[in-house]
Amino acid sequence: MPKGGENYLASTTEQVDMISKALGKETEGKKLLSDLDDSYAAARKAHPDFDGKTAAIGAYTSEGFGVYASRDSRATFMQNLGFTIPKAIDEAAGKEFSVSLSNENLDLLDADLTVVLPIYVDASKASSDPLFQKVPSVEAGHSIVIDDSDVSTAFSLGTTAAIEWALKRLPDEFAKKLG
Repeated sequence: MPKGGENYLASTTEQVDMISKALGKETEGKKLLSDLDDSYAAARKAHPDFDGKTAAIGAYTSEGFGVYASRDSRATFMQNLGFTIPKAIDEAAGKEFSVSLSNENLDLLDADLTVVLPIYVDASKASSDPLFQKVPSVEAGHSIVIDDSDVSTAFSLGTTAAIEWALKRLPDEFAKKLG
């Protein structure tokens, strides 16, 4: 973690810069980041409809739903594709990287696209939750509960290799569900 950094909030760029510097491989680190920028640019070009649309990135655990603030790596992934994170999520999260959602505030998951990552819980438990099904974007069919743990993990890791892997799989899925 960078000096003064917060748990879970070191960006991909910070991670690559720190590790490549420590290994004396700064040129290789810059190339990884440049290639990643190119991959994001290609995904944005292939999906111009993402630009300016909102996305809510949720989690589902044994304790229920949560949603990630814009400064989290999962939200950054979406922002790098052209999406914006609804301000209400950041307001609810405050200085945290995510916010736990009670049944009363599940509507924080409402966006043009809602993506939920199950964590150590079967995806069907999230998608079949009756209150989740009443979130407007979910009800309208503009949501994805990621049921492939490899995809969910890659989306969450924030490493350049994992992001590149996720970029080959997720944008087309997002486009199919976008409201």
